[in-house]
Amino acid sequence: MAAGRKDFEERKENRINRLEEKAVRAKKETDQHYQKSADAVKGIEPILAGHHSERKHRAAIKKTNPAMDKPAASEGKPSYYQEKAETAKKNNSISGDDPEAVSLYKAKLKKLETIQAQMKAMNAYWRKNKTMKGYAGLPDKEAKKIDEKINTSFSCVLKSGSYEYWLLRKNNAEIRRIKQKLESLEKPDSMAEEATTFKNGEMRVNAETNRVQFIFGNKPSDEARPILKHNGFKRSPSEGARQRQRTQNAISTAKNLMAGESFIANDPKGELYQKTFPLLNDREYKIVVINLREPLRSSTWNPLQIPYTQYRNGQKDKATEFVMDMANCITHDGNNVEPYWENSGAGLLAGLIMLLFEYADEKEIHFKSFVNFSITCVQLLSLL
Repeated sequence: MAAGRKDFEERKENRINRLEEKAVRAKKETDQHYQKSADAVKGIEPILAGHHSERKHRAAIKKTNPAMDKPAASEGKPSYYQEKAETAKKNNSISGDDPEAVSLYKAKLKKLETIQAQMKAMNAYWRKNKTMKGYAGLPDKEAKKIDEKINTSFSCVLKSGSYEYWLLRKNNAEIRRIKQKLESLEKPDSMAEEATTFKNGEMRVNAETNRVQFIFGNKPSDEARPILKHNGFKRSPSEGARQRQRTQNAISTAKNLMAGESFIANDPKGELYQKTFPLLNDREYKIVVINLREPLRSSTWNPLQIPYTQYRNGQKDKATEFVMDMANCITHDGNNVEPYWENSGAGLLAGLIMLLFEYADEKEIHFKSFVNFSITCVQLLSLL
């Protein structure tokens, strides 16, 4: 069952038409507001202070205020909708709803791999010859410009070639992303149609609309709506559902929501545990407490065992994702305005855990050895 929608082009054209129609209506409404505001002030004379008509005069002017405010409020709407329509026309990004998405992604992947190979070849040529002159297909004029750029650059990174390492890493990351997307789109069986009922409705994998949908018998509860929205399921009045595009991740997320999604809470004082334990216990959550200060009062579950097993089984991407999720939960600070330190802390924590996976024995994969390993790393850095 192929991904995408048969009516993709039609829906795209309809959206552009709707936006253009909105722009026309908004322009008409704005012109009407301006005309009404002009009519409202016709014949109004200056206020005669102290005259017996002053009070009525001020009241009459006050009544014209709404008519004067409406043109300013609606002035930007025509250009807003017209710009959105123009953006939709020029949008060349690949949509999962496009039936040709697989072939488009393959063409883009081929182009990126060609660019990656060329960047590597040019850097290798520079490292070997210390000049770009003589490189196949590169005019001497361009080669001279590249040589001057490298030789006059203050960047030590640029000295290794005409393309800095971050350009290769960025391009390589995009190649990996497209490969993962292709792998997902080329596995139609894992996204086959299915329907699962729950207490207040149904979760449906709809191949015709290329959506994963939550269809409720009644209006979803106040508690459920923000959770659905946070996980990308948006309200669709035309479908009568909360939905998102059909992907393997969307199906997995939907099933996790029905099952009761797991989460990790950072609770140094124990207050969250005391307040939420009764509620979570009533909802049949399995609660695990990791107490590093008092290990004897801690649960014996080892959260590092799952990603370590994935890492050793060759699923390094999944292991990295698991570890990063854990690190982000531990370092998250809701009051932190600047995310740099929070992200840096999560990256350092995840990096140390991955180093532990690479070099430690299986019996050493636990938080105690991680803490000792971290202290050793800090001591070694202090000696540099």
